[in-house]
Amino acid sequence: MKKSSIWKLLFSALTVFAVAVFAGCTDDNDDMGAPYLNVTPENLTFDAEGQPADEYNGTFIVETNRPWRAIVEDEQTWVRLSATEGEGDAAVTVTVPASNIGQSAKVTFEVYNSYGALIQKDVNVLQGEVVPPTIIFNETAGNEAVDDKPLVSAYTGWNTTGEGASKVSYEGTNTSIRSSGKSSAGAYDGASGPNVIFFGTAPATFTVKNITLASGQTNLKLTFGGQYYDQDNNDNGFKKDDFVVSLSANGTDYTPLSYEVNNGDQEDPYWVFATKNFTLKNATSTLYIKFEANISSKFRLDDITLMTGNGGEEIDLAGGGVVPPDPSGDAIYENNFDKTPAEKVDNKWPFLDQTDAWQNASGTGNSTVTYTSANVSVRTSGKLSGGYDGASGSNKIFFGSAPATFDINNITMPAGKTNYRIIFGGAYSQSNGGTYDNIFKPESFHVAVGNGTDWSGNLTYEKIGGSDTTDPYWVQFAVDFTLKEAVSQLSIRFTADLASAFAIDDVQLVEGSGGQEVDLEGGVVPPDPGEATAITIPELIAQMTDTEAPVDANADRYLDAVVMNDVAGANYTFNNLILATENATEAGNGITLYGSQVEPSTLGLNKGDKVRVTLYKGLAKVVNYSGMYEVTGAKEATWCKVEKTGTVTSIPTATIAAADLAKYQGMAVTIANASVAQAGVWASASALSSHTFTADGANFTVFCKKSDEKNPSVFLDVPFKAGSGNISGLAAVYKNNSQLVPRNLDDVAAFSDSSTPMITGVTPASVSIPAIGGNETIIVSVANKGENVLSVSGLSGLLEATVDNANNMVTVTAQPNTGAVQNQTLTITLANGNSKDVPVTLLGAGGGGTGEVVAFSITDIKADNADLPTNGYGSQVVATPSTWVSWTVGGIEFTGVKICESPASNGSIIQMQGNDSDAAKQAKLQNVTPIDGMSKIKIVFRSYPNKSGSYYNPGYTMTVAGAAQTPVETYTDKSGYREYVHEYDLAGLGADSFVLDNNKVGALYIESFEITK
Repeated sequence: MKKSSIWKLLFSALTVFAVAVFAGCTDDNDDMGAPYLNVTPENLTFDAEGQPADEYNGTFIVETNRPWRAIVEDEQTWVRLSATEGEGDAAVTVTVPASNIGQSAKVTFEVYNSYGALIQKDVNVLQGEVVPPTIIFNETAGNEAVDDKPLVSAYTGWNTTGEGASKVSYEGTNTSIRSSGKSSAGAYDGASGPNVIFFGTAPATFTVKNITLASGQTNLKLTFGGQYYDQDNNDNGFKKDDFVVSLSANGTDYTPLSYEVNNGDQEDPYWVFATKNFTLKNATSTLYIKFEANISSKFRLDDITLMTGNGGEEIDLAGGGVVPPDPSGDAIYENNFDKTPAEKVDNKWPFLDQTDAWQNASGTGNSTVTYTSANVSVRTSGKLSGGYDGASGSNKIFFGSAPATFDINNITMPAGKTNYRIIFGGAYSQSNGGTYDNIFKPESFHVAVGNGTDWSGNLTYEKIGGSDTTDPYWVQFAVDFTLKEAVSQLSIRFTADLASAFAIDDVQLVEGSGGQEVDLEGGVVPPDPGEATAITIPELIAQMTDTEAPVDANADRYLDAVVMNDVAGANYTFNNLILATENATEAGNGITLYGSQVEPSTLGLNKGDKVRVTLYKGLAKVVNYSGMYEVTGAKEATWCKVEKTGTVTSIPTATIAAADLAKYQGMAVTIANASVAQAGVWASASALSSHTFTADGANFTVFCKKSDEKNPSVFLDVPFKAGSGNISGLAAVYKNNSQLVPRNLDDVAAFSDSSTPMITGVTPASVSIPAIGGNETIIVSVANKGENVLSVSGLSGLLEATVDNANNMVTVTAQPNTGAVQNQTLTITLANGNSKDVPVTLLGAGGGGTGEVVAFSITDIKADNADLPTNGYGSQVVATPSTWVSWTVGGIEFTGVKICESPASNGSIIQMQGNDSDAAKQAKLQNVTPIDGMSKIKIVFRSYPNKSGSYYNPGYTMTVAGAAQTPVETYTDKSGYREYVHEYDLAGLGADSFVLDNNKVGALYIESFEITK
């Protein structure tokens, strides 16, 4: 039930004010200062499979200095939080079940003390395509005095609103309007009170007549408030079975409608909030809603609302009732796997080729069927199928060591038919430290079809029955598909990527209505663009909200525009295609397409190319992504086609104020009379470069991406001078902050520095030499050196440096060190220019120095762990070391937990689970055999870009010698990912062991791990 009325919210606001003024007056034992609460992000997005669909990995970050609690809207029981209360900073992970219905829920975080809530922050959980609702009809029963308890037919104080309410009238049998008893006010969002509809002698009815539905309004949502009160038995528990809701298209033939209620009947004022999402099978221009109470004088009704929604259970108002999900006709193939109960053989469940207990198939195409399988057994243990229509129980097909496959081969198909549906029951179960995760993982369980030679790609499937949140945790799925060409025989393949977690039952193949198109010689067929209609960049921008939504759910659209990326200049984010309206200089004519299929260098595009972009219906999405105008689509979907149509002779540039950069994003702009106070280098090989410029008294950022020899841009190591002048580039937005991104050196010509000598970089940035001594060479990058020379200073004792000015090199020489580690700073100076400092370490005696390296990767781990899971952690339990994986390299044994091989999409490398609040989900990696004289650890990570093109910087804790260590970090942008290198200087610590804890949000992906003695 909604916890806060307007009066409570006002009280909370006054409380916050009081705390702000009297910060010292708290009931806390310690003075923690004024309370604060930050919760990010504002929205968490999940896909239809229940997987996080944004860079936040399904986690809210809570920042506060007080106890806090989290409250999910009562009617939104599909949202589950990892924690609903705590104290201080925390990460709250959200899980949601798979759903093909777009839905949203509000979560309220509040900090509090013994007096109540101090501060509240509302955030949202979004799943799928959330359609903004249109109110078609709403009735609050008004607030006219009803002391005489008028019947429905006599009442005139109705408060009827909504775009389809103009013709509405009401009819009642034994129903009246009352304001006595418990009012609905404050019980749920929008609760109106005081007047309600009271149901007297049963059967009592209240009917809303002649609601007008607009063309195409078939996906609908009905909500209402309800109360039940039995005074004699002091019972407020709402009786859904005795309060029936029905729909009609003609006022005569009614179809019952199921609905869900929250737990508002558990506390004062004992009102429930009822919700139903549904889809009309056939559109109707008029709708009737009837409420009927089958118990006398117990039920009250208020706040009836009909709105557009995302659809749900299909309702046939032509007399068919609720439309069953199963298509008609005899099954082509079906198997409940229950010929005889499966029994263990030698105390092990038999593989499929060891028993026929599961071969109970039938169907019109079954006579030719054969089977093949790998790592799949038949079992009667654990939770058996149930909770959906036709669930058979008894035997189930269990997928063991991954990858596990089960093929149903050579099903004879009807002649000339192409539209089919596969139905199956599925379950997922994985023990996590004594608790079980039963949420089905579609991304790790695949269904494909084949013709005996070729297999399709993985087919999408949707939930049609059952539940993975209630016992016995089985879900019924359907795969709808259309074969591009009819076949005489078809095979079905089920594949599990995670070991010992998945089971299936009750498989059927039937004729259907069709769906995703499958070409058995070419995989899943991308959609035909059809007859696309034009759309403009301003029209696309006008559609955008902070939630992804289709450009057009029903038709393909095309966009004509000009490419703004300067691919030769290379100062743009990979996989971003920046487009603008041809010849436009007005704001709001630039946009960014994001995705691997629109990378301009791959498409052979460059600045000034004219393109036509076809945006496929339902697949191309628009979103205001943290301020950036973006068109995108699912990674695996073909959501657009980009075709070059010509090249413009010039691109106009708009002269703007710095404050207007965001409005002109994606467009070429000039900011006049800009200035920068300090000289510098536009781009470096070590980090992103953001330079602060000023124009008309306002600061703005000029951005250059990290650049090196493998990913060069024209700005690498190019100096600029302090001064003023015009500066140009593309206007851009990153995380709601505007910036100017120069395309080439012409854009920054006013700040070109062709005279000042400058060191633009040094490689390596730091030097470490073993205790036995030796030499290290540093390459110095310079600009405008002329006759000026490099010089060095800062080293002494066992360390010295010499300069080779002809080759711009510095050599550091170290004598053998028999004492403690030495840390010094080398300063390299260019005459009449600048200086660079380079840390130099000479390892000490006992601090290593042999230079011996012990390194491992996923190959080494798998060599000792043949059954290591992919994208899952099997039976590994953090609290049980006997379940950890171990491997040996170079005579050194290592061990770890929550470690697996990442999926191919993430490089098939080491994957380590991460969580900043649940120790049971925090991977560990450490050495078992002591490593004498550890001097360095080097870890190479991979990070893949999120939708804005930014990367997750690997976070974790590395403990050596009893203390957390800080690495020196560098990174390199690769094709499709960023490679991070973390190096730890352990010289002088005398340590022989390390522990890596992934106690941060997000998994780690490790290419290699290297220890130097």
